[in-house]
Amino acid sequence: MATTITVKTNEKHVIRLLRSRITQQYFNHDGWTKDPELATCFSNPLEAVEVCMKEGLLDVELALRMPGGTCDVYTTTVR
Repeated sequence: MATTITVKTNEKHVIRLLRSRITQQYFNHDGWTKDPELATCFSNPLEAVEVCMKEGLLDVELALRMPGGTCDVYTTTVR
């Protein structure tokens, strides 16, 4: 299951987040947030798609962010 993490600058992996294409807010299990550090981080793209299906999320994209980054480096529509 996805977990909420705090982004630290010394982490070396890509952070995968779900972002609303309409509001540009990030998904967390309590709703949506403008702060990517409070968003749910997914271990792989399949996990993100499963959450979209389970939660009925529409108009969302998978956003990839590098640790310590201030913007998303890549996005692609998920559902």
